Amino acid sequence: MIPNVEDPVPLTDDSGVTKKILRPGEISSGCPPAGSTVIVHYVGTLASDGSEFDSSRSRNEPFRFKLGKGSVIKGWDIGVATMKKGELALLTCHPDYAYGKEGSGKIPPDSILNFEVELLNWIDGDDVLGDGRLFKKIVKEGKGYKSPKEGETVVLDLEVIRNNEVVIEKKEFEAALKEDDKLPNGVVQCVKKMKLGEISLITCAKELAGSHFAVEDERITFRVKLLSWTEEVEVSEGIRKLIHAPGEGYSTPGLTSLVKITYQLLPEGPHEELEFTLISGTVEYGVTEALEGMKKGEKATIIVQPPQRDASDPALGELRVLVCLNDFEKEKDSWELSREEKLSRAQELKAKAGDLFNTGKIRLAARCYEKCVSLADGGSSMDNDAQEGEMKQLKLLCTSNLSLCQLKLKLYKKAIENCTKVLEKDSNNVKALFRRAQALSELSEELEAKQDLERAKELEPDNRAVAMELRKVLKKIKIQDEREKEIFSNLFRS
Repeated sequence: MIPNVEDPVPLTDDSGVTKKILRPGEISSGCPPAGSTVIVHYVGTLASDGSEFDSSRSRNEPFRFKLGKGSVIKGWDIGVATMKKGELALLTCHPDYAYGKEGSGKIPPDSILNFEVELLNWIDGDDVLGDGRLFKKIVKEGKGYKSPKEGETVVLDLEVIRNNEVVIEKKEFEAALKEDDKLPNGVVQCVKKMKLGEISLITCAKELAGSHFAVEDERITFRVKLLSWTEEVEVSEGIRKLIHAPGEGYSTPGLTSLVKITYQLLPEGPHEELEFTLISGTVEYGVTEALEGMKKGEKATIIVQPPQRDASDPALGELRVLVCLNDFEKEKDSWELSREEKLSRAQELKAKAGDLFNTGKIRLAARCYEKCVSLADGGSSMDNDAQEGEMKQLKLLCTSNLSLCQLKLKLYKKAIENCTKVLEKDSNNVKALFRRAQALSELSEELEAKQDLERAKELEPDNRAVAMELRKVLKKIKIQDEREKEIFSNLFRS
């Protein structure tokens, strides 16, 4: 039943706000919910003399506000909440529901105000950009805490809605999360705020919908479900993974963990079910390192650039494998280990690292030595002096061997750093002096390299490797001296 347009209706118990319908709205539209952004035209006059104090019509620009959030006078929050789309009504607001005893601008204190209000439309949701052009309303909450980032590939169910009817529908629509010829910018901005499985209504101004969809409305509404996305993560330099399905929980495998994976060499290799310990070197090091950061059930494409591959042949190119971590045995964290267990694991890692080094798996050997050093650094002391001494010696030896791996991998600054750590504990360690000299020479620090080699020769006069390296360094110094003499000679001639 449509109310009589002649009768004002009280909207509060004290009749402080009344509404008189001047033109009924669309009954089927319902009323705007609290929190929605309403769009109105209005003309405000003083009830006392009918003089106009404000008008959106005279500015030829509709007024927007968030309903029920206290951004306007109380009378408006109460009155507009009862209106329907297209309705024109006269709201009469007494001072307690308007500007009270203080008044405002052209409005005197204790004034009763009349507002002729037309409800043009409303948009239910968050104002994403803060300028009224883009709104997002969550219909169904997603799960987890992550959202896709700019540039990542998303898979969506996407519908364009007009007058509560679906006019365009795209199922499992895959697109990069960037403004291009596939995905409207308004949708891109909102999807970056969505969670996995979330369903949202996205309403955007025409300029944010671009030419992607053949709808000529000034505002376009999309219903979007985020089915999945490919998250890109940098594992380390030259190694990254594209996560197609996130895993569960927080635990990840350790180097000594037994893992069960489904493995496919891309683009068209067979699917293989593999079971191995990460420390075994069954797969390339880049894959092992990526697996260390994966959760149970996680599915990802692992990409290893040529410089990070196990073999040094540049013709091998980039490695791409699709891996699903089906299950793994959780490795005890360092703080969970007893002193004896910590020593035992460190010994196991050192022994395995030696085997890996001898078979050319230098990167994984270095990772094992790093883990061994970390075990020796952390936690409390051993039960007795013998164990304490063994752990310290193990740390020193693994630090030295780690520097050798880093030399092989051309990580010269790291090699120097670890050799220096060894020499701080054992200043007469010939291997550390020799390796540091090699790394210094590679960085064109021949004078410092010469000092280390001369000290190593004093300690081991018959060491042929030291003697050969010293001759190489002295030759480089001589060549450099001759170049400098030639440069200075040419300067004086000129």
